[in-house]
Amino acid sequence: MIFFGENGITDTKANNIADLAKLSYTDEETELSYISFINEKIETIDGDKSKELSYGITQVSDIDGKIEHIGKLKSLCAWLREAVAAHQRLIKEAKTYGIAQYCKDNGIKFPSEPIREATLSENDVIAGFDVKKRNRYYYLEAQAATIGEFIHKNGSIDLARRDYYNKLKNPRRTSGTGLDTLIFTYSPSIEKEKIEDMFYELQQKHATYQSELNQLKSEIKSRVMNDDIEKNKAYEDAVKAYTDESSKIYSQFLSWQAEELKRVTSLKIIIPNALKEVYEKITLKGKKN
Repeated sequence: MIFFGENGITDTKANNIADLAKLSYTDEETELSYISFINEKIETIDGDKSKELSYGITQVSDIDGKIEHIGKLKSLCAWLREAVAAHQRLIKEAKTYGIAQYCKDNGIKFPSEPIREATLSENDVIAGFDVKKRNRYYYLEAQAATIGEFIHKNGSIDLARRDYYNKLKNPRRTSGTGLDTLIFTYSPSIEKEKIEDMFYELQQKHATYQSELNQLKSEIKSRVMNDDIEKNKAYEDAVKAYTDESSKIYSQFLSWQAEELKRVTSLKIIIPNALKEVYEKITLKGKKN
């Protein structure tokens, strides 16, 4: 910030003065580059005609001053160029200064974006049952599935039962023709009532197991649904809080950035006391031109 102060010149003027200073010291360097300490004269061999071609300088007292002046012009030019570059860097930094850096520099904790907690799965709920309840669930599930496997349509007991009634209606069948004809005769191996009682008992068992299993499954689904609702609500609340807080901080940041950019942009380049004389001379020279 050594380049800047309340009273100074703009970047545009600084560039213009630097250009004038460079033009001036270039001219002065050119003049000194042709310095000579020799007079040159040309004449005819008979001395009848002669002509002075060039003259060397007759005094050196002002050479040191000229060189020093060139140095001052270069120093002024360097100061102004560096000041303009520094000013542009400050403006760029203000524009690219991010909210993360703003929070870090000002000790502000920017809120973390909320992450929705995973909803319980049915297996998670089952895993939370105590030993007795969990074992009961597996027992009911196994019994209902096993009984159903046998008594439901196309299960082995269902097929045997239907075959029993079919053969009661059709106790005989033949196979082959003529003397090769075979006669198959079917007779019950067990009373119909026992089959029906057994089948009815299995149906009742299946219904009882399935009913209790369904109650547990309903409990599981209810807990999953309630957990999902609770976590959705918690997530929505967290998102709202995050949005409110982050928006507040971001608004503060944008306000600060606008003010900072305004302040930095308005900075003026100062002229050091040691360079004021040469600055004023070059400025005056620019006005005359």
